[in-house]
Amino acid sequence: SVYSCSWSSFKGDTSNKPQNDAIVNGSQNGRSGKGCVYVFASGNDSSPGDSAVFVYTLNLAETLSVGATNIENKRTYYSETGANLLCVAPGGEQQFFNDDNGVLVFDNDYNLKYVQGTSFSCPLVSGLCGVMLTLRDDLTWRDVKEVISKSCIKNDPEAGGSGADNTPWFNNKVGRPFNLQYGFGLIDYGTVISNTQNH
Repeated sequence: SVYSCSWSSFKGDTSNKPQNDAIVNGSQNGRSGKGCVYVFASGNDSSPGDSAVFVYTLNLAETLSVGATNIENKRTYYSETGANLLCVAPGGEQQFFNDDNGVLVFDNDYNLKYVQGTSFSCPLVSGLCGVMLTLRDDLTWRDVKEVISKSCIKNDPEAGGSGADNTPWFNNKVGRPFNLQYGFGLIDYGTVISNTQNH
């Protein structure tokens, strides 16, 4: 029902048609027509002039793009930005090797280590999507995106300044705060659960 996709595609790559067609098909026909949910990491290659919008798959209406925040709930230096972000979640931001400001995981040898990346933000949101569908199996993939867009915290309210993606928060056409670094903001577990039950 929920696909957690913690990998990146080449910028401007429109050749991955089988993958994109599968996502569209799963959204239309999966879960008896309610649609599977596809959550993607926004990517870790943030740099001036770069953006998650250059990744074709992340621009599909059927995908949920997730960026990363650090321990201060601000964008990490690596998290890719763009108008296609839905939300952000903790991804860690290490200053030094094995810095405990990262995310604590088991490595392939079952040793605990600290890591960082949007690849760790994405599964957090994916897991929460699974909880949403457990509570309300009638939700469509569009409902899931809608509930999340209404269930985020306006983290880093002073965001904005310089650079194409370092813009201030603004209200979209339906009056919800949005920011190119954060999408609708930092996903909030309690609010997602409440909004899921009341959707």
